[in-house]
Amino acid sequence: MKTTKYHHQHGSTLIIALLFTVVVSTLVLITLQQSALESKMANYFNNKNLSFALAEQALHNKEQELLKGRVPREAKLISDRICGVLFYSISIKATSGIATTKLQSIFAKIGDTSKCEPKPTLLEGRQSWMEILYN
Repeated sequence: MKTTKYHHQHGSTLIIALLFTVVVSTLVLITLQQSALESKMANYFNNKNLSFALAEQALHNKEQELLKGRVPREAKLISDRICGVLFYSISIKATSGIATTKLQSIFAKIGDTSKCEPKPTLLEGRQSWMEILYN
């Protein structure tokens, strides 16, 4: 009968396997954190686009009110120096989720220009607009 000798083992395989498990676990956690951050960034981007669209639609609605002869409370008269033309500043703020967009436009409303000399050559409507940035 043959007897086998057992060699004294030091557990190096176990230590290597544990180190490998720690390294893989760390990589998985880093990947999960990065995915969560990318998801938050994409969500904010979508909310920012939606808040911009909401603000643009609201701004358009207020401009349409001006064209119909009603002055919305968001519209402030800023100039009447050109004969027969009134300039309004309209500011609109819209929020979606945590994203907020504020738009401001300068709008020209043309009234009676029959007594004006020379006649204004300005087109009625939005003259300019800007987005006021939030953090």
